[in-house]
Amino acid sequence: MAILRMRPSPTASCGQSSTSCATVPLEGRTLNVVDDGIATGASMRAALKALRRRGPKALVLAVPVAPAEAVEALRAEVDQLICLATPEPFYAIGIHYLDFRQLSDQEVVSSLADVESKAPRNPISGKA
Repeated sequence: MAILRMRPSPTASCGQSSTSCATVPLEGRTLNVVDDGIATGASMRAALKALRRRGPKALVLAVPVAPAEAVEALRAEVDQLICLATPEPFYAIGIHYLDFRQLSDQEVVSSLADVESKAPRNPISGKA
C-alpha cells in the first residue's frame, strides 16, 4: 500500500511510505483523494490538477464536510465527488469534529495498517 500525503510545505516529505511520491505510478489507476474537509477549495483544486496531470483512470474526491460552493466548483476537477455535509452557513471544518487535533504520520500509518489487517481477504488472491 502506498500512502501519499499532501503537505502544506512544498519541501516536506511524503508520509511514511517506502516509495517516493515522485515514483508512485498513478497512470491508469483510480485515485481516491480523501481530506478531513474543504474550506475554500483552493488547495484541493491545486492538488487535483496536479494529480490529473499524472494520468489517472479516475479521480475520486471524498470529504465529510465542505461549503456547497466549494463542492460545486470542484466537481469539474474529478470523476466523482462525495461530500457528506454542506452546512449553511459554513464557518470552519473543525467545528464539525469532536476531536480535530493534528495526527502524526505514524498515527495515520498505524491506523491504516490496523484497518487493512482487519479487512476481509480474497480467498484466491489473499489480498484485502
